[in-house]
Amino acid sequence: MAKPEEVLRVTGFPIGAVAPVGTATDLRVLADERIFAQPEISMGVGVHKAAVILSPDGLKQALPQMEIGAFAEPNPRS
Repeated sequence: MAKPEEVLRVTGFPIGAVAPVGTATDLRVLADERIFAQPEISMGVGVHKAAVILSPDGLKQALPQMEIGAFAEPNPRS
């Protein structure tokens, strides 16, 4: 895990508020394919206690460079 100082330096955002847009450096954006099964997706905006809610298609339009794949392990309790 990255240290809070490293996250802030690389992204420009504090831990818990990292957004996939507007980062301090170019970062690869990965999205697990399963999030697109939801009718709405909440995305951080760079500050604590704030988010934007998008449709799956809206997220894909907002982040055309995003890579979609099977990145997360399924929760065995789900």
